[in-house]
Amino acid sequence: MNSGKKMRSLRKSANLTQDEAARLLGVSTVTIQNWEAGARIRTKKLLDNVLTLYDPDPMDRIITIVSMYGSDKDIDYIKKREEIND
Repeated sequence: MNSGKKMRSLRKSANLTQDEAARLLGVSTVTIQNWEAGARIRTKKLLDNVLTLYDPDPMDRIITIVSMYGSDKDIDYIKKREEIND
């Protein structure tokens, strides 16, 4: 799953609209739309605020961060580890 789809999935799991998430995070709705289109969140503090608001489980938090900032090798490694642990 690419970072945009992951961000959208986490937002929806938190039962938030794009407008609600934007208001709570102090960003524009366009910013949320950009993230969900695959744009990276530029600051650690903002990423932490997003993940705190969306409240994903620890593995979703890791996958989100790696999908935004890691390499394809990192993502493949995590997916393989998930399959082993399931």
